[in-house]
Amino acid sequence: MNNSTNVKRTPGGLLYTRRWNNMQYVAGALILLAAYSDHLRSTNQMLHSHKGSVGPTEILSFVVSQIEYILGSNPMGVSYLSYHSWLKHNGSNPNDLVGALVGGPGLKDQFRDSRYNFAQTEACTYNTAPLVGIFAKLHALGNVNELQRGK
Repeated sequence: MNNSTNVKRTPGGLLYTRRWNNMQYVAGALILLAAYSDHLRSTNQMLHSHKGSVGPTEILSFVVSQIEYILGSNPMGVSYLSYHSWLKHNGSNPNDLVGALVGGPGLKDQFRDSRYNFAQTEACTYNTAPLVGIFAKLHALGNVNELQRGK
């Protein structure tokens, strides 16, 4: 999908709507796009606009590209779905937080891993929950690389 949309993207390609906890909007959009891709596939339809048409495979490939960004294919080279250093190593909190999606990077793909950087490092259930559905869908589809090749 091209980047001439009404939604901003970071230089690395992540959907971006706002500074504070952007990943909640990304995760929500991805689960909707994955569901809409299923609908288009089951009804043998395409999404049409004045700029052209896209099909379910292209939409799902975009979802996969966003998931890959979240998991570490991004300019910072970090996974936003894992524990971060301040979460794991802070002496006042001995609990490890693993598998939670944090707020994510800023508009220029920058990320500061600090306990006091709430806008980027706060981990929330409403960030993480949509990803469970997306990961289940991708698991059911099997090899993601085959999906990206359009098989």
